[in-house]
Amino acid sequence: MEDLSPLWISLKTAGLATILAFFLGITVAGWMFSYQGKGKGIIDSILTLPIVLPPTVVGFLLLLLLGRNSPVGQLLRQLGISVILSWPATVIAATVVAFPLMYKTVLAAFKQVNQDLINCARTLGASECRVFWQVLLPLAWPGVMAGTVLAFARALGEFGATLMLAGSIPGRTQTIAIAIFFAAQAGRMGEALLWVLIMVAIALVAITIINYEQGVGTSEQGTGNREQGTGKKSNIEVSKGSPLTPLNKGGTRTSLIKGGTRASLNQRGKEQGAGKKSNIEVSKGSPLTPLNKGGTRTSLIKGGTRASLNQGGKEQGAGKKSNIEVSKGSPLTPLNKGGTRTSLIKGGTRASLNQGGKEQGAGKKSNIEPSQGLLVELRKEVSSSFTLDAKFTANGKPLGILGASGSGKSMTLRCIAGLATPTQGRIVLNGRVLFDSKQGINLPPHQRRIGFVFQNYALFPHMNVAEHIGFGLQELPKPQRNKRVWKYIELMHLQGLENRYPHELSGGQQQRVALARAMAIAPEALLLDEPLSALDTYLRNQIEMLLTEVFSNYQGATLFVTHKLEEAYRVCGNLLVLSEGNVIGYDSKEAIFEHPPSFRVAQLTECKNFSRVEIIDHQKIQALDWNCSLSVVEPIRKSLAYVGIRAHHLRFLKEPNHDNTFPCWLVTMSETQHRVTLYLNLYTPSRNPQQYHLQAEVFKEKWHQIKAWPEPWYVELDALRLILMES
Repeated sequence: MEDLSPLWISLKTAGLATILAFFLGITVAGWMFSYQGKGKGIIDSILTLPIVLPPTVVGFLLLLLLGRNSPVGQLLRQLGISVILSWPATVIAATVVAFPLMYKTVLAAFKQVNQDLINCARTLGASECRVFWQVLLPLAWPGVMAGTVLAFARALGEFGATLMLAGSIPGRTQTIAIAIFFAAQAGRMGEALLWVLIMVAIALVAITIINYEQGVGTSEQGTGNREQGTGKKSNIEVSKGSPLTPLNKGGTRTSLIKGGTRASLNQRGKEQGAGKKSNIEVSKGSPLTPLNKGGTRTSLIKGGTRASLNQGGKEQGAGKKSNIEVSKGSPLTPLNKGGTRTSLIKGGTRASLNQGGKEQGAGKKSNIEPSQGLLVELRKEVSSSFTLDAKFTANGKPLGILGASGSGKSMTLRCIAGLATPTQGRIVLNGRVLFDSKQGINLPPHQRRIGFVFQNYALFPHMNVAEHIGFGLQELPKPQRNKRVWKYIELMHLQGLENRYPHELSGGQQQRVALARAMAIAPEALLLDEPLSALDTYLRNQIEMLLTEVFSNYQGATLFVTHKLEEAYRVCGNLLVLSEGNVIGYDSKEAIFEHPPSFRVAQLTECKNFSRVEIIDHQKIQALDWNCSLSVVEPIRKSLAYVGIRAHHLRFLKEPNHDNTFPCWLVTMSETQHRVTLYLNLYTPSRNPQQYHLQAEVFKEKWHQIKAWPEPWYVELDALRLILMES
């Protein structure tokens, strides 16, 4: 075999065709990934067609397209360009048959990228172009490399389309595949075998090189930076008190080592390598509200009203100004289906707010200013069986959104952030319209200035801690950006972790990185979607303390989604309760907890004792399911349907010397490490463990006392603790 021209022609053709397919495939895949218009399936079918058509059919179609009698062929002829039976024709044929493999592989890789990562980048202010180059493409890179291998292999072995369009001109268009065919046809089997072995060798070398590069890239992104945890020097170390060091040309940061040791934080917040305590503890004056042993707030009853203790220990409801009073800009807009919402108890009556902002029952105007904070009025038809309909405002105190799974909590946040489009409605943030269906306004997420902390944290696997925090600060000058990054590294107690990647962090550390990243962009509103759900109890308590401290200094609107009442109560000042897409409760947390307006709200706030009622007179009701009559303090409304009492509000007595006190027998019990739940039957014993009237929760110390009492015990349903509810 003296003529090696097929080898050079094949290499040149396959190399150029792979480059063209590489860029065309990535571009088209990126466009198809984001395109949601009509005819997407038809467009995809056309782009994929060369895979399923025989190569000779593809070659014939190219011949029709580029031939002398076609419009394209005539245009090329006028320009003095001849494509048919030329080397460019081999490149065109190879590119056309290789492109679908590149396109489909890259598109599949794009679809495998977690959508939350893309949405997170958008909420951090990244445009679609920046999201593509800095998030989507790097995360899909293994798939891109796989597509490149397939495209090269397909271009290298192309035969039918090339023969139809470029022919077999030795030294000009004859590739290895064509040379093998004609050598075998002429009976030169040895020559054909030699070309086959050469092609196999080329393909193996190309695949090996690309796979090696792919493996190195993955190692560098995923495990190449575990130096932080193994005592090696990191390239993003930051000296205490200094701004983040600038990037070198190679994209790395200069490491500053002090004292020859590196101090890093472990999961429990202790500093390793320095022997010092971490500053993760809540600073003095932190707004964390003290709780009793039972996890509830102390309340004092004076003059027939409920006086609860605020954080400073001052009484509310005893003639002094309450710290849950509606403040200017406070998010206490009433939004029940009927247009009203139960608000705080004032002067022994229930004051409710209508949608116009006027206070009913007290004759005072509401001081909510829609131009300040976050105003949400949205309707989202998610499916034929579920529609989200939410109206509320948020400003000042963090607003907790409480509800069961599937109630629309996360969808509400997504609509506010611009990650989902409401069917109709209006969203306004500090007087700036983010969405208005009537005016046709719908700002993209990167223009809304809203920070979003996702339930799964949505940390970018290919970025370290410092790069995460600085991702949304690209518009700032480098010195200012580095200073801002260091500020939030210190605020979230992430010193020593700047160069770690997400897989090298604990759950609590990942949560702090996500929170720092969202707050670093100085958002006008901060949305948190169940940020504590993936943490164990110890880490959850740490993050709760951190959130309380952070929220106390944050001036924007804050929405905190959770399905756990205890989390919402500890972190938030106000609560909004969602059920099946509708707002069924909206008030301060104390009002929601002590006076839930409806049966469903009481259920969602973990009240366990309910009974249907029949009104006897203006101060007495009959609890039908408990078979007892109860004296009440609150005015009885005609719409009253249920009475309830929380399990920890039941009191056990030795003698029936109080109102609403009834004999009871223990049916069964359930205990945890600190509390005991007692299932009680009134008036008579019950041998059926499923037949009981009330659940009571007591501490084990109390249980050890009352279990020695002879039965029947006496249980008191305090009139001031009874919850009167509509259906």
